[in-house]
Amino acid sequence: MSSWGLKGSNDNKDVLNVTDVKDLAFTSGKGMLGLRQAIVYSDVTDLNGEINVLNNHNFGYIPIVFVESVSWDNKRVKIPNEWHSFYINSYRETIEITEYFNYHISKNQFRMMIKSQYFNYDTFASGNNSGITYQFKVRYLFNENTDTI
Repeated sequence: MSSWGLKGSNDNKDVLNVTDVKDLAFTSGKGMLGLRQAIVYSDVTDLNGEINVLNNHNFGYIPIVFVESVSWDNKRVKIPNEWHSFYINSYRETIEITEYFNYHISKNQFRMMIKSQYFNYDTFASGNNSGITYQFKVRYLFNENTDTI
């Protein structure tokens, strides 16, 4: 077994300059955390631009989780987070997409919440992004020293 304890890494950033732990992926060479399961959930925003889904994990305890999704501009976002994307539409107007990603975990269930909205800086129109499919990946972890699969 490797001799290092807990390691934070990121393929896209210098870990010495990371100020938010959500930007790091943690691993261990001492068996501190193990992956119990990784699940990808998918759902579509409703007319309010929201996703609020409840799924059972049935572990009987609140597991450690790392959750991520893909934003409107195809960036991987660690959750919880608020994400802003900008683009130019076909009319050459500047649009801002704001996405609110959050989750709640209990002993038996996982709830994923997303809210997606837009704002047009040229017409000052705003609204909800309905009918948008989001996938989010949940990594359920456990302490390898005390729990077994």
